[in-house]
Amino acid sequence: MLRADDTGQWAHIAYVDDDFSVVLETVLAHADVWAETYVQSRFAVFEALQGSEIPALRELSVRELDKAPYKMLQSLELRIPVEDLLADLWTPTGYSYQPIRVLMLGLSDDVRARAEVYDYFERARTWAWADNIGAFAAALVELDGISGVTDLNEKLLSDPGQPIDKLQGVIGALAVHRSVANADLAREIDQTLAQLVSMRPETAPLVARHFAAQSDWSQARPLAKLVQERRLMTKADLMAVSVYVAQTKGVTLPQTPIAEEG
Repeated sequence: MLRADDTGQWAHIAYVDDDFSVVLETVLAHADVWAETYVQSRFAVFEALQGSEIPALRELSVRELDKAPYKMLQSLELRIPVEDLLADLWTPTGYSYQPIRVLMLGLSDDVRARAEVYDYFERARTWAWADNIGAFAAALVELDGISGVTDLNEKLLSDPGQPIDKLQGVIGALAVHRSVANADLAREIDQTLAQLVSMRPETAPLVARHFAAQSDWSQARPLAKLVQERRLMTKADLMAVSVYVAQTKGVTLPQTPIAEEG
């Protein structure tokens, strides 16, 4: 049985045989520490289980790696074959954990993974809503870096007809990547988002919320510019952006060019 962190409900995962009991004993022995935060020792246990010959343990590894911080996940030594990740991606049983499987595909640097991710965005650009678009966006940036950000911008972010709710997952993925990016990738993300909020100020609260969740204050300049120019149209938007900007006081901000209108 496994108790979900969000609901507190217990769910059946697998019967505890000898192999599973070893894992269970490890989990119980570290329960106090692992309950506090996702530490490297927890990650290492479930990273190793990817290579198990027991399907239930491989599935458990996927469920657990789904909880790992992205920076830790980037260090993953992928042991699940790409063809297995692809096979489970759209099945009824695999769909619940589609996001982590997509992120693992992004870490694979495999031509089949790249084709799956790009095909998803070719289809998703015409959809009113796209489930798990954030995971696919994160995988795209992981696979192709700056050109991945450019592709997201061309297909979605620069399109004024894209629904705001649909863009939320993409913005969230860029916030996660910005927190672990090298200087060149960070600059590309900053410029892309500066252009986005200048073109569509209604996206500014999404940028503020997702970057605040990462304790990343790199978007303060373009967001402060919107406040100064009174381009935020609702009290809620103004509050969300102003709170984010206010938290940057005393923080050294990157020198990122601000996109101009027009």
